[in-house]
Amino acid sequence: MIPLLGRHVVDQPNARSGHEQPTPRGGGLAVLIGLALGLLVWFPDALPAPWACLLAFAVLALTGFVDDVRSLNVRVRLIVQLTAAAVIALTILAPDRPADWVVAAAAVVFVAGYVNAFNFMDGANGVAVISGVVAGGWYAWLGFRDDLNGLVGAGLILAAACLGFMWWNMRGRVFLGDVGSYLLGGLISALCLLAWHADVTWTEAGAPLVLFIADTAVTLVRRALSGEPIGEAHRDHVYQRVIDSGVSHPTMAMIIGGMTIVGCVTAGLTVEIPAISVALWTMIIAAYLLLPRALRSMHRSTP
Repeated sequence: MIPLLGRHVVDQPNARSGHEQPTPRGGGLAVLIGLALGLLVWFPDALPAPWACLLAFAVLALTGFVDDVRSLNVRVRLIVQLTAAAVIALTILAPDRPADWVVAAAAVVFVAGYVNAFNFMDGANGVAVISGVVAGGWYAWLGFRDDLNGLVGAGLILAAACLGFMWWNMRGRVFLGDVGSYLLGGLISALCLLAWHADVTWTEAGAPLVLFIADTAVTLVRRALSGEPIGEAHRDHVYQRVIDSGVSHPTMAMIIGGMTIVGCVTAGLTVEIPAISVALWTMIIAAYLLLPRALRSMHRSTP
C-alpha cells in the first residue's frame, strides 16, 4: 500500500510536523483491512452485534481517509464521529432504563472524545500503534482472566493489526493518518466500554487510555488558558515537546508504551483498592507530564 499512497496521499512537512521528508499517510487502511478480516473470522464472538460495530468502525476510518485526502469541515467530522460513537455505545451498553440512557449518552461523548484524543496523539512514529498493541494485549488478558471470549478475540486482533503495521510506521515509511487514528481510537474506546460493561473495574478498563487522555486534556487546557485556538495545529503536546528536546520517535513511543504497561499492571494488582490504583496512576501521569521540564533541566546542567 505504501507505493499507492506515495502517489496519491502524501504528508508534506511543515513547521508543526515531526518529520522532514514527504511521507505517505493513510496507512491505517491496512490496519482497517487486518482488523476487519480478524473480527469477521472471530464472528460472532468478538463484539456484541458485530455488524453494527464493524460498520461504525468502517465509517470512522473512511471519514478519516477522506480527511487525509482533503480536509473535512470540523462540523462534518464531529457529526460523523458522534453518530458512529452512538452506534458503538448503544450496541455495547443496550440501555433500557432512564439511568442507562444517561450512561449511554456519556459513553457517546467518551467514545467521540477519545477518537479525537487518539488522533491528536498520533503525531510521532510508533506512538499510536504501540499504544494499540498494549491496549489490545491488556484487554485480551482481562478477557482471558474473566472468561470474556469476545474481549480476548478483539484484543488479540487489535494487537496483531498494530504489530503488523509497526515495522513500517516506526521507521517513518508510512503514517497511520486520520483513517488509522479514528479507527484505533474508536476500537480501543469500544473495548474499554465492553470491558466495563462486563463488570471489569473501571480502573482496569480505562488503564490503557489514561496517558492519551491526560496529555490531550492538559494540552487543550493550557492552550485555552493562554488564549491560543485549541483547534489549530500545534506542537504543544507533551510527547511533541519531549521529541523536540532531542528524544527519538521510537524512544518516545517506548516511553509511552512502557508507562501504560506499568499503569495497567498497577491497576490489575490494586483492583481491590481503587484508591491506590488512582494514586499510583496520578504519580505516573505526573511523571509523564513533567518529562519536558526534566529534560530541559538535564540539558541545562550538561556542560
